[in-house]
Amino acid sequence: MKAFCEFRDSTDYPPVHGLQINSCGQQQAGQYGYTVLRSKGRSDYHLLYVQSGWITAEKDGAPVCISSGGFIFYPPDARQLYAFSKEGNAISYWIHFTGTAIEDALADLPYKRTFCGQVDERMQFESLLHQLSQTHHMRGPAYLLDEGGLLLQILASLSRSVNQQESTECSEIRAAAAYLCEHFCQPLSLADCAARLHLSVSRFSHLFTKTIGVSPYQYLLRLRLDQACALLLHTELDIRHIAQLVGFDDPSYFSRLFRKRFAKTPGAFRTAYSQELSEHPASALPVL
Repeated sequence: MKAFCEFRDSTDYPPVHGLQINSCGQQQAGQYGYTVLRSKGRSDYHLLYVQSGWITAEKDGAPVCISSGGFIFYPPDARQLYAFSKEGNAISYWIHFTGTAIEDALADLPYKRTFCGQVDERMQFESLLHQLSQTHHMRGPAYLLDEGGLLLQILASLSRSVNQQESTECSEIRAAAAYLCEHFCQPLSLADCAARLHLSVSRFSHLFTKTIGVSPYQYLLRLRLDQACALLLHTELDIRHIAQLVGFDDPSYFSRLFRKRFAKTPGAFRTAYSQELSEHPASALPVL
């Protein structure tokens, strides 16, 4: 793994005011580019927005590309690793901010973790960033009040973008759940499902669990075992064949999972309920 030198900050201040800008501005990659590593993060919040070009960054231990109109947000003490390259030719804005009232301003954002996304209202957002940079560096008579107001507008715009993206992501997750319902008998992996939505595995799993109520693995497992129940009760197929039909290559593994859920082996399940099903079809089936 490539080693990077630790980046030393001179603008990492503790919160004093309600909304406090520690530093902000605009930066460009330059001829050679550079990499920033803060292995222990900063004590304040950090918003990095790419106006043009692209940068690479680390999120949840995996590399991500932040392109024009995109951002990455770091909470206090979160590891930061991002790189400006000559090829990316990025122009970006940054804000390091904190404050005694900052959590109220961030209430509609997932501010306790590192996250990234795209800004919807780009022209307005970039205008606010430019105004904030000028206000902070000119330091007029009421600059603390002015930059606090601008920061609130920036965070509100960011919140609208994130919430819109999460709404879109929820729709995509429900579509992914429908896809699993239609294709659960086929070989499927979490990585394949995440790739269909252009999400990392961890992000896909988090969104799926939040939206559907169970993890993707548990959802897929339930679909397969429910179908296995139907095949056991309504066909004479052998258990090995049923295991293959519902997506299990290993019949022994299928039997272990089946028994864990229904407290019976597939064979015992078939024996226990098949006779009752023929005699009392309305009451014999177990609750799935």
